[in-house]
Amino acid sequence: MQGVLAVLIAVAALGSGCGPAPGCDFRQGSSEGPKPTCKEATGLVSLGPAYEGTCKALGAAYLATGCPRQGAIGGCQESEGGGAAGGITWTYAGTVDDVKAECARKGGTFLSP
Repeated sequence: MQGVLAVLIAVAALGSGCGPAPGCDFRQGSSEGPKPTCKEATGLVSLGPAYEGTCKALGAAYLATGCPRQGAIGGCQESEGGGAAGGITWTYAGTVDDVKAECARKGGTFLSP
């Protein structure tokens, strides 16, 4: 999954701005099988075909308006090297404590849905 997230962050670095954050939903499937997560690019207006194409190539569903909060346990906001190209990984399985611990391990900030 680390490789998948690295690709999404790299693609996110191609754009900048503000507005709706697109998401890549891995709950129904991915190149590594279904995962209970949705990766949302942050601080970006739209990455258009590049981000959408990457999501689909990874076997995930592209969500133009971001990841759903309904059913999420929590999110982990991360940035790549302290820059603007980061994201929020929303998790839909486990416990709040599990999500908080994993987020802290990654150096991220836990977010409630």
